[in-house]
Amino acid sequence: MKTSSILVILFGQSNADAHNAGPSLPVPFLDNPRCVVPNDGRSFQGWRGRERIKPITGFDPSYDPKSKIQSIGAAIGCTVLDQMTHDVSLERVIVRSAARGGCPLIARDRNGRVTPGIHLNLDGTRSAIFEGFIEDIRQIKAAAEADGAPLRHVYIPFFHGEADRSAPYEEYRRNLEAMMDDAEAVLAEMSLGCTWLMTQASGTAEGSTGNAWATRVCLDDIATRRRNAHLVAANYGLALEDSVHLNANSKALIGELIAHRLVALEKGKERHITRLAHMVVQGNVVDLLFDSPTGITFDTTRFPVPDSALGFSVTGQKGQEIMAVEQTGPATVRLICALPLDGGKTRINYAFQKAISIKDHVPEHRYPFGRGCLREDWSVASKIVDGNEVLSWVPAFSLPVPQELPVEREVAQAA
Repeated sequence: MKTSSILVILFGQSNADAHNAGPSLPVPFLDNPRCVVPNDGRSFQGWRGRERIKPITGFDPSYDPKSKIQSIGAAIGCTVLDQMTHDVSLERVIVRSAARGGCPLIARDRNGRVTPGIHLNLDGTRSAIFEGFIEDIRQIKAAAEADGAPLRHVYIPFFHGEADRSAPYEEYRRNLEAMMDDAEAVLAEMSLGCTWLMTQASGTAEGSTGNAWATRVCLDDIATRRRNAHLVAANYGLALEDSVHLNANSKALIGELIAHRLVALEKGKERHITRLAHMVVQGNVVDLLFDSPTGITFDTTRFPVPDSALGFSVTGQKGQEIMAVEQTGPATVRLICALPLDGGKTRINYAFQKAISIKDHVPEHRYPFGRGCLREDWSVASKIVDGNEVLSWVPAFSLPVPQELPVEREVAQAA
């Protein structure tokens, strides 16, 4: 029987396995010799756009109990192998990161200081980071073919957005899709298909900038446009190591969640993440209808309750605030506002808040500012982080209130 390999190559910024949060969790579940990393001495973290010193000629087990760093990729690979024992043709899962921290999609020059892009240089040519990402795939493909278990598919968990947090919605969406098109074209030349597993950045801890970034909320737009792109996780429900990086436990938990999404795709049981489908406004009441394959539930037990109304807020209307939030059905939520909703610049936001930076502020905890309490009514016990569950949080959104509101609202306002 012919055997094959799956490549999981993370890309983006530091949270895409380029950050050193740890230590590695020394649990037997992660000690699976079929979850491997390239043998070029860079383990799961890769070259990060730097000069390649040693080629990839084979693979080593990903597990190292002495490692000071927890790998998202290893959590993905071991969970995939655990969930796909029925697939006897799957020889191994290869995990790698080609990400580099602090880098926007396109290089940026600020007063002569150039920050490299993960896709393009200032002159529009491909950056060393992107070229390294492609070269990793090329060498991994050759090594996998050489030892009889060729790549059958490439999965790309994508963690990005912080460095482009000020970018407008359409600009970021356009630049990101251009990068995805470029990568897919090169992989097609290698006769490889790929699937993007996109994660919504958590944003920063309290005392920093928050997470009201267009780079977060445009990802589901991209996922609905592209057949091979899926928004698989919203990271605001995970604890941080510092102001922006996921801690070791969070890296394991997000890895397990991504793996469950990947396995569903492998089994042909694709299901999209819960997303807001419709908004109905009547006076001071907003009804939110979600397209959810699992149903939704409010969970106020996993972290400190946010200072907003369970994660919801209204912006763009003076004096407006949310007085109550209630779940009205398996996939519906009602917001009761202080005033009738204005259709001008008013927006309904979820897990999407701008923080007020305070000098010398010491956060009370290391959870993202702008988190929310709404998650899918689904969970599984973690096999890596003892006593924890793998959860799927509803993605953040920020949407304008409909401009043409019902007559009943006008009557209510006049009354």
